[in-house]
Amino acid sequence: MTSNLQLATEIELLQLSDLDQYIKDLSQFLKEYSWLFNIHVIDFFTDNSWDKIPEGWREIENVIDLMGLIEMASSNEINENYPPELKTFLKRAKSLCLQNIYFEETCLDKINERAGTMTHRLTARMRPKKVHEVAIMSQYLSEFCKENKINTVVDLGSGQGYLSRITSLEHGLNVLAVDSNAHNTKVSQDIEARAYRSIRKLGNAGKILHTTLNIQQDNLDELQDVIDNFQKDCEAETHDWLLCGLHTCGNLAVNTLKMFLNSQAKGCVSVGCCYNFLEPTPYGQDFPISKFVYDEMLELPKLAFRAACQTPFNWMADTELTSDFYRKHFYRALIHKVMMDKQFLKPEDPFPVMGRLLKPAFENFATYANTCLKQTKNPAVDSEELLQLEKDNAHGKFRIAFMWTLQGILAPVFESLILADRLKYLHESNVRATIVPLFDLAKSPRCFGIVGVKN
Repeated sequence: MTSNLQLATEIELLQLSDLDQYIKDLSQFLKEYSWLFNIHVIDFFTDNSWDKIPEGWREIENVIDLMGLIEMASSNEINENYPPELKTFLKRAKSLCLQNIYFEETCLDKINERAGTMTHRLTARMRPKKVHEVAIMSQYLSEFCKENKINTVVDLGSGQGYLSRITSLEHGLNVLAVDSNAHNTKVSQDIEARAYRSIRKLGNAGKILHTTLNIQQDNLDELQDVIDNFQKDCEAETHDWLLCGLHTCGNLAVNTLKMFLNSQAKGCVSVGCCYNFLEPTPYGQDFPISKFVYDEMLELPKLAFRAACQTPFNWMADTELTSDFYRKHFYRALIHKVMMDKQFLKPEDPFPVMGRLLKPAFENFATYANTCLKQTKNPAVDSEELLQLEKDNAHGKFRIAFMWTLQGILAPVFESLILADRLKYLHESNVRATIVPLFDLAKSPRCFGIVGVKN
């Protein structure tokens, strides 16, 4: 294990030489099965989508039910009764996921042991998931900074300051919390004002400053000026600082890494999320950002980025919720058929955006369909006709669920490639970096941090 990355618990697979092969394996697998990302379950009845599934795979509907699909997605156990070609796909998909590679042995338990109980007044507004994430990441940042003699943390996309507050007030680091939303800055300041008595008792507290700044590649000098002034106010012993982000949304995670390379930051700890906000872009923008992945990878559709947000490992934990998703996908495909059959839509028309529908709209298909028709300013259809249509097309329930499950199983493979691409990007700039599994996968599915330190 290399010094200055001692907390990273580097897995043998992710040493520099093996990372290249891992990326090749991920890319090859996604190339072979990229056709799954070109199937839209909403077009199931209007585009004969079932025919796009390999004939051998379709035998699955004679083997398992909907609950079996949830188990297929969540478990690493492969049912021997699955069709042979499908078993091959599942084994390869599950073996390539970072979640399965890393969670055999991680730094998570070690960090958990050292992550103490946080001051109640500072966690009062946090949900349990956020408490889990902030406790572990603040402890990680504390130890990483101590190891690398860093005393200032710049929290990019700080939101309402949960991580910034705990890192500064519990762990004694100076924290500059940067967010592009002035409302978030004001809320953060108000929370600290209300918790002043608790904060005052924390003798080792560092200084914290919340500021509103929309960081882009072309205004890094402005950020550096803010950091310099902050460090002067803190009378910092060193001018080394670390750039971090907890669940930075979409391309903010990418921009965090770019800022790390193009700024005076010594270290970086970035946990991204919301892959659905990424765009298939030219090399160097959202994805891919490394030359190596660009050379290996084929272009993937937007659906792949939306699918990457799926967390099939956790579907079994809430089978009712997953079953509800299955039903909603069936309803959406069926209303698409209704709109086409009634000529409310032309074949070339995109499926209309419905917006958020309330729970009563999903009472049954007839209610759902007429709610959608009303929202799209189309005439209602007789409820008995709609319920009969649902009955006549009941075979689609399992098939649509199967197709959506296949895309869900691909999701962590693509997420692994996104993360490997970001890691390789740092390696290509001669930065020592690794991927760290920080959080409990069941509590926080976007659990991986990209960690780098400059020589």
